[in-house]
Amino acid sequence: MITLYYACEAFGIFAGVTIVLAAVSRLTGQKRTLHDYLRRAAKEGYLHRVLVAFDQFWNVVLGGDPDETISSRAARWAMRGQGGFWFWRIVARAMVAWLDFIQPGHDLGARAGDLVRAQKVEQTEAASLHIQEDS
Repeated sequence: MITLYYACEAFGIFAGVTIVLAAVSRLTGQKRTLHDYLRRAAKEGYLHRVLVAFDQFWNVVLGGDPDETISSRAARWAMRGQGGFWFWRIVARAMVAWLDFIQPGHDLGARAGDLVRAQKVEQTEAASLHIQEDS
């Protein structure tokens, strides 16, 4: 019981420090627009796509959608509170803050990447089925 207490206390300190560091990172980090992230996502290299596939695999193992990364799922949960159980919303917020500390704007970049990859799949499948898009 005492071990659980210390584990929760350590997690709380870690989450608090991470959130403060992420705030500092936002103030000093490079600002990118959604358009920048979309353009960057369209140029993903092979290694990045392999890492995204690994990320998507673990998202599915954890009950998420197969074409979504853990980062974009956590960003959505943290932003709109769609995480269900309150504990997972807190975990999602801490994860987004921690990732933002490592890479400012990671949450927006992850969601933009998921969107661009989904659009590429849609275009590929529409072309293979000979479906004309409405212009």
